[in-house]
Amino acid sequence: MPMLGDDAEALAPLNFSAMLKSYAKINLTIDIMGRENGYHLIDTVMCEVADLFDEIEVAVIRDGKSRIEISTDNKELNETPKKNTAYKAAKLLAGDSSVKITIKKNIPLRSGLGGGSSNAAAVLKELNHQLALGLDVHALRILAAKISMDAPFFITGGIARATHYGEIIEPIKTDLVLKPKLIFLPGEKKSTADMYKKIDTMPAGQNRKKTENLIRALQENNLQGVIENLHNDFDLLPSATCNLPSTLSGSGPTRFKLT
Repeated sequence: MPMLGDDAEALAPLNFSAMLKSYAKINLTIDIMGRENGYHLIDTVMCEVADLFDEIEVAVIRDGKSRIEISTDNKELNETPKKNTAYKAAKLLAGDSSVKITIKKNIPLRSGLGGGSSNAAAVLKELNHQLALGLDVHALRILAAKISMDAPFFITGGIARATHYGEIIEPIKTDLVLKPKLIFLPGEKKSTADMYKKIDTMPAGQNRKKTENLIRALQENNLQGVIENLHNDFDLLPSATCNLPSTLSGSGPTRFKLT
């Protein structure tokens, strides 16, 4: 894979290197509650997907040169390296160190599974560790929100409720281990921004009681209760119509089932 970034010169020998798993997520619920300051207000319960993840190598060189290189196995991402969420994360924390990031993408782009947001969070956490910055979870979430409103969830992952713009995270305690069956539907992948524009015309935000029921079911380790209360306001859109008994993740197009 070709190296891309601020400087074509190869980085010096590493000081630190780590291999990371950057997990996908599904949305067990999404309620869209309106808009504020140009952003959508949401209430969503997210869950990490343990068996789908990108593989990221992060290498740090304390050389005082502050260079960032990033490469992936995805041609589209390699065309605009500085727009990559992992690159943006490195820019926030690298300081005067140089960082080399290599990503193997297993999470499909624009799939509703949060791959880019997960990559950003993984790099933030690793640089915080490797550079001994001492940032706590709250500080990392604030930084993550500068990149993506899904990224704060991935700082701790697991199962959590995300509110406001998505950056306020409340972990949910449960003994359930959810194993979603992902359904990758063919068709055009829409940007999240485009999908949010469309949802503005729909009667969204009507299922918050189901959200509370789902959270209670998680806390009570009641899988059937979780299944019965799955919902996503983006399923209101005509383009989300599907004959399969399943729930949309994010703004799609990926769907999932819990059994």
